[in-house]
Amino acid sequence: ARPLWPSDPLRVKPDDVGAEAAVATALQFRSDLNLLRELRDSGSGELADAVLDAANPLLGSVPRDGAIAALCALGKEPAQRRAARDRVGEVLAARERQAEAEVRAAVALLMGHRSSAAARALDVRAAEAKLAEVRARAAAGQSVAAELAVAKLDVLKAKGDLLSAAVEWHLAEVRLRAALGALARE
Repeated sequence: ARPLWPSDPLRVKPDDVGAEAAVATALQFRSDLNLLRELRDSGSGELADAVLDAANPLLGSVPRDGAIAALCALGKEPAQRRAARDRVGEVLAARERQAEAEVRAAVALLMGHRSSAAARALDVRAAEAKLAEVRARAAAGQSVAAELAVAKLDVLKAKGDLLSAAVEWHLAEVRLRAALGALARE
């Protein structure tokens, strides 16, 4: 009979993930943030308006009334550049705050699933120890057929729970890599 339990179980990395280092990495390498920084520093008001409008129509050009349009016509390009740079700066600051929150949440989720996987591993060891105890009693001649079946079932349940916890940890790791902006690079 083939065992149901995989011969090479999913491993959960025991390494701690530093939230501050992860946030710093995300803020430096996320492509959406780098695009906004480049856009802010480009000096092109029309390009900034076009990109912001494409990303979200509510972030693009602000309709101007007649007085503001007349003032902007006097020093049109510098005023438009400043306004666009200010809008992009506001969007960038909001996006950085959002990215930081995403990374911190992903780190917390990853650490929680790691703890859950560790607890499930302890449950497997306890169930296996109970099974070994029941087998020892069976070898000593005691009638423990029902207990043996229950102990085997408990071991299989514990291993299934461990596998589920390991899968959840791996999903959390993918979420962290996505929050860091690493999935786009992969």
